[in-house]
Amino acid sequence: MPEQLQTILKIGPADLVMHLGRVRLADGQPVAVQWSYIPYRLCPGLEKVDLAQHSLFDVLRSQFGITPTWTEAEVAARLATSEEAALLQLRTSDPVLAVRGLTFTASFQVVEYVSTVYRGESLSLYLGRQQLMLPEG
Repeated sequence: MPEQLQTILKIGPADLVMHLGRVRLADGQPVAVQWSYIPYRLCPGLEKVDLAQHSLFDVLRSQFGITPTWTEAEVAARLATSEEAALLQLRTSDPVLAVRGLTFTASFQVVEYVSTVYRGESLSLYLGRQQLMLPEG
C-alpha cells in the first residue's frame, strides 16, 4: 500500500484496507467509476456484504456502528485514463471530472478515502456548504 494512502487513512504498513471498486450506472449506462479505501479494522466482514444491493454508508451505520458525517473533496477536470475510458465506455481523449475525497465521522475519524471519476459530458455537479460545530472553550 502506498505510504501516502497509509498517512491519509491513519494506518500502519501492516494494517489491512478494504478496497472497493464500483461502476455507477444511470439508466443502465456507466456514468462514474469509484474506488474506495476503508481501514479494515472499521469494517471487518464488509467483503461479505452485497454492495450492489445496499448502500455502503447504510451498511457502515447499521452493521459497524460508523456514521459517515462529512466529506472534504477536491475536484479536477482531466482526460480519461485507459482504464477509466474502458469502464465508462469513453475514448482516452474524452474529458472526465475527477473527485478525490475523505469521509469522516463527527469526531473526525477518517472513514474512507474515495476517488470518483465522472463522464464529462452532460454533467451537473452541486457543491453544498457545510457548517461544522466547533467545541466550546
